[in-house]
Amino acid sequence: CAYFVAGCFATYFIIPDGAQTPEVREARKEYAKAFSDRFLNLPGQAHRQHTIATLLDLRFRPYGFMDELGRQNALQDLRAEWTGKWRGLAAPEPEPEPEPAPGPGKESQA
Repeated sequence: CAYFVAGCFATYFIIPDGAQTPEVREARKEYAKAFSDRFLNLPGQAHRQHTIATLLDLRFRPYGFMDELGRQNALQDLRAEWTGKWRGLAAPEPEPEPEPAPGPGKESQA
């Protein structure tokens, strides 16, 4: 989620410094720091969960990650999460039903 938002923030909200008042520059600087602290500089496990959620959320598929390395790391984390926690909890494949034995008076079709 944050990867898309960060891309939008960097792409669509750049205003030349001459067009901003000092108050606006200061507010933008504080907003950028708060945004970065909240979404981009997450502590280890929170960052891992956030990137996995970004990877799996279909709404963000068209946007992707900011770079290929981020996507590769998210895929690696997702595979590790699946293998370590969830793979053993998945329902096992059902065993095939044995064919019924022929009844009395019926011959095998073999």
